[in-house]
Amino acid sequence: METTKYRPISLLNVGRKVLENLLIYRINHHVLSNRLLNENQYGFLPQKSTVDAAMAAKGFVRKNLQQKKPVFMISLDVTGTFEAAWWPSILSNLHDLRCPKNLYILMQNYFSDKVSIFHANTYKVKRKVTVGCPQGSCCGPGFWNIMCNSLLNLEFSSHTKVIAFANDLAIMMQGKMLSEAEGYANSDLANIEKWAKENQMQFNESKSKDMLITRKRSNDNINIYFNNRRLEQVKEMKYLGIYFDKHIGNTAEKSTKLVHMLGKSAKLQWGLGHKSLKTVYEGVLIPLLSYGAPIWEEAITKQRNLHKLQRVQRLITIKIAKAYRTISFEASCLMAGVPPIGTVIEGKAHLYKRKHSTGRSDDECDMPLPVTEWIHPARRVTIMETTDSTSYATEIYIDGSKIGGKVGAGVAIYTDKMLVRQCKYRLQGCCSNNQAEQIAILKSLEQLPTLADQNNRKVTIYTNSKVTLASMKNNSIHSFLIEEI
Repeated sequence: METTKYRPISLLNVGRKVLENLLIYRINHHVLSNRLLNENQYGFLPQKSTVDAAMAAKGFVRKNLQQKKPVFMISLDVTGTFEAAWWPSILSNLHDLRCPKNLYILMQNYFSDKVSIFHANTYKVKRKVTVGCPQGSCCGPGFWNIMCNSLLNLEFSSHTKVIAFANDLAIMMQGKMLSEAEGYANSDLANIEKWAKENQMQFNESKSKDMLITRKRSNDNINIYFNNRRLEQVKEMKYLGIYFDKHIGNTAEKSTKLVHMLGKSAKLQWGLGHKSLKTVYEGVLIPLLSYGAPIWEEAITKQRNLHKLQRVQRLITIKIAKAYRTISFEASCLMAGVPPIGTVIEGKAHLYKRKHSTGRSDDECDMPLPVTEWIHPARRVTIMETTDSTSYATEIYIDGSKIGGKVGAGVAIYTDKMLVRQCKYRLQGCCSNNQAEQIAILKSLEQLPTLADQNNRKVTIYTNSKVTLASMKNNSIHSFLIEEI
């Protein structure tokens, strides 16, 4: 086996991991709050996912196909990825991103005098490290985004769009004719070649591919070169788990094989039972069948595509219900107690659209706070829980509930054991019970300036919502209400 196939995991001590987390959190806050990272980078960033990257690629392709323009989609494979990240390039990009001086100096020290030790039985090798981020490093993903940012900021032609998810690069070009798009592609790839040499980055040309996307059936060969090597032309391309052009068919085929393998241990009289099969179905098969639903949901409006997924679902629901093979698709879903796959996909696509909608409406859910509005990591508030033996001059009791579509919250404030104020709040019916609890806490905090004893600044709030307390302590949760609290 080739040595490049091995991915050793580095064992880092706790002190280094703590330092790396503190460092990368502050660097990320700087570049994100100031909008310094290219918007076409989707990897290792909050509130962005593989689906977002694939949706951006779909949007570019659809827009140009509607104008009857051919599109080239090129997938470039990076050799080594994190292991090939060149430290001078990272430091140079940090300087260009106006990194605070204290963080920049710490980064310089972080990259100096680093040593890697390899143990194999009694064999031991010690080497000085001058390039790359070890597997298991907390900073690796963030450093890669910083280095890759200069690639995304290259001066590409107006006909080109580059989308990155970590080391997965998709370059798309359009033109009025094939020859025009081909010329733009070779010109922009030459810019990427130059960037790779300047940053000591290598691409694997044998794994890089290109695909022609057009409304017309075309067997034209396209000549796109990278590092003086013609890229392989394919009829379909897999990008971030999405098969462009034939996703439903490939997913249905893969899922069918999985169901048949599962069927060997799920017989009528023995093997996996109803609950076990349903757990496997909900935890494995549904995520596989519905992955990237917002991207290809329109394709299931065609019955031939929907039937492919329904056939797969029928195979597993029959095994869950231990039913006859002759029952219909609808009956198998009813007996297994699961919704039809078409409904599941529509629900996931609708949820994605609601979360990514730009306009605000009366029934909008508690949207996450934009990354640019997150507070600095050093200013995070510490949440402490009181004890029964401690008494406070001001005590606040809050509660929230949802009954029959009606959502409300209440606040009762006591000073020196005397009730001084009561407040009631009514929320929209689409709000959850947890949101009602959070609204009650937020409104009670707003009352404090006029109620708290100036000589005794300690106030306690009593709530029975453990979900809210856990959310307030979790630094990765940035919903609007939690941030306001």
